[in-house]
Amino acid sequence: MKTRVYGKNTSRTRAKPVDDLASPTKVSSKDRAPLQRKSTNTLQDATSNAPVDLDALTDTIAAFTIDHQNHGITNSKRQSPRRHCSSLRRSEASLRSNTRENSRTRDTAEDSREQKAPEADRSPKRVTSARLKKPKNAPRSQPALPRHPAALDQRTTAYLEPLTSIEGVESIVEDFQAWTNERDPHIDLSKVAEGSFGEVYRLKRKTEPSRTGILKLIPLRATKGIHAKKWTSIQDAANEVNFLSRMQSIDGFVNFRRAFVLCGRLPFSFIEAWNEYQQVNSEKCESPNPNNARTYLVKHLWLLLEMDDAGTDLDSFLTTINRPRFPIPWTWDIFWAVTLAIAKGEVASEFEHRDLHLGNICIKGSGAPLVPSTPNPPSTVVAATRHPTHQPPPLKLQQTSLSTTIIDYTLSRASFTETKPGIVYADLTDKASIFTGENDLQFDMYRRMREVLGGRWREGNSRTNVFWLFHLVEKLLGDDGVGWELKEEAADINRMRLILQEVRGALGRSTWSDDDDDDGEERWSSAEDVIRVAVEKGWIAEEEVQRGFG
Repeated sequence: MKTRVYGKNTSRTRAKPVDDLASPTKVSSKDRAPLQRKSTNTLQDATSNAPVDLDALTDTIAAFTIDHQNHGITNSKRQSPRRHCSSLRRSEASLRSNTRENSRTRDTAEDSREQKAPEADRSPKRVTSARLKKPKNAPRSQPALPRHPAALDQRTTAYLEPLTSIEGVESIVEDFQAWTNERDPHIDLSKVAEGSFGEVYRLKRKTEPSRTGILKLIPLRATKGIHAKKWTSIQDAANEVNFLSRMQSIDGFVNFRRAFVLCGRLPFSFIEAWNEYQQVNSEKCESPNPNNARTYLVKHLWLLLEMDDAGTDLDSFLTTINRPRFPIPWTWDIFWAVTLAIAKGEVASEFEHRDLHLGNICIKGSGAPLVPSTPNPPSTVVAATRHPTHQPPPLKLQQTSLSTTIIDYTLSRASFTETKPGIVYADLTDKASIFTGENDLQFDMYRRMREVLGGRWREGNSRTNVFWLFHLVEKLLGDDGVGWELKEEAADINRMRLILQEVRGALGRSTWSDDDDDDGEERWSSAEDVIRVAVEKGWIAEEEVQRGFG
């Protein structure tokens, strides 16, 4: 009969340790499996955390075999089973003692490492009950979008430094495509306008379509090659940012958010928006086609300006309503809002816009009358108390719900004397194309500015603001100077028209006549003059003007 230990050969097989052999005389076949499981599992916990010398333990256990004929346990060395059982228990006790000693040694080493480690690096080593969890009420921070710096050489980095060093401009030049990929899942992009500087896009949040913003994308000149002779110079781009950041505190100027300098080809989402705009506005889409690989460089440089959405520019709005002019209450609101904003800019920083055509004035709102909230004062009572000559009372500066904003300071001039960069201006000498345009009053304004300034674009002359206010009122009233007539007009609306026509005449004289003309007619030399005369003549209330300057 072959001798086995729990059904395995004893020659080279290591038997599993046995924990309890208290009853060695009768072991039935149905009890073998439970006995083996108990023997295996009992010492498993004790031996799992420390190395075990199984050879010595196996030799001891191998002396015990099962006699299948007599169903009893015998000893191959003819020793007493009880003696060998005691030996086994001593071996097991020694094993457990070694295990405890190894465990204490390991814990001591871990404690020593924790004492040497910094306080901030300590962490719990064992968790017996449950995993550590973040508190339920812990604030969830919104992670910032990752940065993707573009690979630029030292020469390009130094070339962009006058722009990236300005407050409000991100100092890291990012890869354009990677920058767009981070934002595409969250926003919808559409092109809304373009100009000689670049293009304007409107962005909307996909989850909140009412939250919008404006992106002004300006391609920058390269450091060398053919692309170094066109696009916007770094200095002109820096001037634009300086104007945006310093003029936004004045009511009527657009609110500036931030700016990015990007590198790379135009991403697909921008190209797609360009294609959609070109399909609808093919006649006036003059910007270079980005689908042509030669239009922009592989590492083209861009300035991306993010601003509040000021609404729709006047030029586009007139095209939308298919009318050449606005209702008189709208014309009144737009003209005086622009004039007051320019006058405040003159006082604050000797501001001159120098490019105030209809595309650079935006309106927002329904244009509904504000009669319930700001009615015009009744002419009977006030005329008898405040105006002995029965002159009508001043009109409200704002007759409707329209809000007006001035945008685009690419050609502007101002004096920021208290802080750097001092006088900021655009040299229009190399922009010959704007002086050769025809068939529009806008190009006449450029030529008139050049004539008055004598090509010295750094010098300030607030008369340039008068030129553009004349351009504005001329466009708003139309060629006949009547404006949008209604079938039934209130007396106040008719009075607004008469005042605007008088303003138009005075602005025209101030624009086209020279300083040495002395014909007795009134001339204005600044937007501040226009506001002063309007108050003196009782067209608008001084209280509203002072509130506007406050």
